[in-house]
Amino acid sequence: MEKSSLKALIISHMYPSTANSVAGIFVQEQVKELIRQNCEVKVISPIPWTPFPIKYLSKKWKNYSEIPLVEEKDGVTVYYPRHITFPKAGLFEHSGSFMYYGIKKLVQTIYKNFKFDLVNAYTVLPDGFSAVLLKRKINVPTIITLLGDDLLDYPYRNKRVFTNTKRALNKATKIIAVSRHLKNRAINDFGIPSEKIAVIYTGHDEKNFNLGERKQQESSIKNILFLGNIIESKGVFDLLKAISIIRNSDEKLFARLSWRFVGKITDREKLTNFLNVYKLRNNVEVVGEVPRDEVAKYMKRADFFILPSWSEGMPVALLEAIACGLPVIATTVGGIPEVVNENTGVLVEPKKPQELACGIISALSRNWDQESIGEYAKNYTWEKNAEKTLGVYQEVLQGKNEN
Repeated sequence: MEKSSLKALIISHMYPSTANSVAGIFVQEQVKELIRQNCEVKVISPIPWTPFPIKYLSKKWKNYSEIPLVEEKDGVTVYYPRHITFPKAGLFEHSGSFMYYGIKKLVQTIYKNFKFDLVNAYTVLPDGFSAVLLKRKINVPTIITLLGDDLLDYPYRNKRVFTNTKRALNKATKIIAVSRHLKNRAINDFGIPSEKIAVIYTGHDEKNFNLGERKQQESSIKNILFLGNIIESKGVFDLLKAISIIRNSDEKLFARLSWRFVGKITDREKLTNFLNVYKLRNNVEVVGEVPRDEVAKYMKRADFFILPSWSEGMPVALLEAIACGLPVIATTVGGIPEVVNENTGVLVEPKKPQELACGIISALSRNWDQESIGEYAKNYTWEKNAEKTLGVYQEVLQGKNEN
């Protein structure tokens, strides 16, 4: 089958929308690159159903209700069908079935005019589970892309979630993991054959994240950037403790450090309490969430990037930071150790503020080759990601034709 004739249906509840322009931006970047490489793509991004009076319960639910049913985004047709969901991930074990019933008619309608060759669903539950159920209606190969929490966290909420995760993985035609760590967990925890899983690292946008426009720092102040959701599992509160440890151990060093937190704030009250308890309100700039096109600007103003997460698949922000020439301070979780080496950053164990503080001090004491770091990031681009993804698509379709 020629690459130009391949048609894919992407299912991802995380695709950007009018309610959230940055959610799942990495899926959008990959889709755009697949299209540039002559793959025809349509996207289904299921969103919560918001009947009266649910849409008036909060701003989030109201925003969901205002998302159009279909939209053209950067030349891609994106459908936003509604499906039943419950607040705080209630009945999550049934989320895949709920999504399936919400999208099955739309998928059948799309297939009439767009004979897609395969379905690629992002995350196991709910998207992957709904995709394997779709084989009841349209028998095409199904690929599930593992991103992180869908394999490392969600299955352990209860026995039924674990069972449905395993069921979806077993029924998928092929699995793509964004790190070797995820592949190994799928093998060891869920009994998935190694040959069924391809490892394809996520990428970064070379146009916006690069060394070209890095701000040259003339000051002795070192700017350290945290970028990600400002939540406990990203290690934010461990970081605040580590900052306090550095201040208490070396006031002169602390005076030369500037800290900036950029990202969506989920628990503002807890964040405020930590800043107050550790007396860091005047030392840490909490920017909050910023538009996507401003992310690179913050990276290019920084000297170091820090991500002390408790769990990760393969964080795109980490790759973007490396592309901007930033040495990184991160934790030994998920796929991070697969891309961060002694020439690109410092790794520490998660949930250990004292070790994190030592890691920060160690990173500050070294001379880093920013050009070399930025050059290394060229191993992780969306172009390379899409090439490998299309290779998996072709392999799956060839196997189908041989059968």
